Amino acid sequence: MFRYFTECSLLMFTASLVASAMVSVVEDLDRVWFTMNLFLLVCVILYLPLHLRRRVKLGIEMPLVSKLTAVGYAIFGVVLLLALFGLGLKPSLGLFAAGLIYGIVTNTLIFMQFLGTFVAIKKEA
Repeated sequence: MFRYFTECSLLMFTASLVASAMVSVVEDLDRVWFTMNLFLLVCVILYLPLHLRRRVKLGIEMPLVSKLTAVGYAIFGVVLLLALFGLGLKPSLGLFAAGLIYGIVTNTLIFMQFLGTFVAIKKEA
């Protein structure tokens, strides 16, 4: 779990830093948001199967929050793919920000669940 938090957090941090640098250097903002949305899509396509395969290999059951997070990332990957092909949404700051916010919120929820495993409250009969 610690590895998941670290890797996802670093991906989100890297994406935000690269986007900030690109906005200050590249004049064509449409190109910036296309590139950054492509970056998020590549992260989802490469990291999600890697993470799921790692969990299966370790024999760790996925809690509901982790399952919902994985499904959400898969749906977001499809939305990014459609946007990059110009079907429906357009690659933009809003779509990029939604991806970063989703990553931060889901990391927080999974981390809270992870901490909850150490604080078990037993009900007295």
